[in-house]
Amino acid sequence: MDTVIQMIQNLIKTKVKKFIDFFLARSLIRNYLIKTPPKKRKLIVGGHWSNNPGWLILNEGHQDLTKKLKIPDSSFKVIFLEHVFEHIEFIGAVNFLQEAKRILQNNGTIRIVAPFLEKIISVNLESGNKYCQTYIQNSLINLTYPEFDKYLKSLNLKGINEDPNVFFFNSLFRKNNHRFIWSAKLLKSVMKALGYKKVEVLRPGLGRNKEYIIERRQRGVYTGSSWQKNLKFKQIFDPESLVVEAIK
Repeated sequence: MDTVIQMIQNLIKTKVKKFIDFFLARSLIRNYLIKTPPKKRKLIVGGHWSNNPGWLILNEGHQDLTKKLKIPDSSFKVIFLEHVFEHIEFIGAVNFLQEAKRILQNNGTIRIVAPFLEKIISVNLESGNKYCQTYIQNSLINLTYPEFDKYLKSLNLKGINEDPNVFFFNSLFRKNNHRFIWSAKLLKSVMKALGYKKVEVLRPGLGRNKEYIIERRQRGVYTGSSWQKNLKFKQIFDPESLVVEAIK
């Protein structure tokens, strides 16, 4: 009986939270659109790791990206996603791209930063790059596979460092609630089929407009949350990501 009561309580809490998030999102969107001139409207969906003044940031509680967006047509100059796209099921992701096109202004930009197949299979964390070991320690050992690292060391092996590329590959395909890992080639083809123009595949840190390049400069190396500090890194290190950028 206690278990049933607990389940009902949890269900009620979930529904109340969704109700609050729904109205909070509507309020956030409405206030932002009222206060921000059309040419300056910039949207981040799926949340972001840093505070970005001037951007409207909607997290997963504000909006189900697989459903119709609670945003009027032609509202935003740019839409940005960083390590969000891989958390959406395939069909839902395509639905989002259609909705994103609807809410973009003419000649508006969508910028998607994500782990893409081409990048993942090309990475060698044993290459000698000075940042690779820091990435292995922060992202693979501390964050993702601490128990595996400890277990391998108990066998008198080097832990995750015995073969970090294997754990790197598995972490991106199996961990962090990733639902579908795209290739940049496939995403480019789908976006063109949906009517996007000038679809480009880029390295992190590159793009048409510097104002829209707000992704991490040092993924797994700089783990802070200061956007201004992250900008100071001149050398970009991101073993996971590519960027797909397009115009409506």
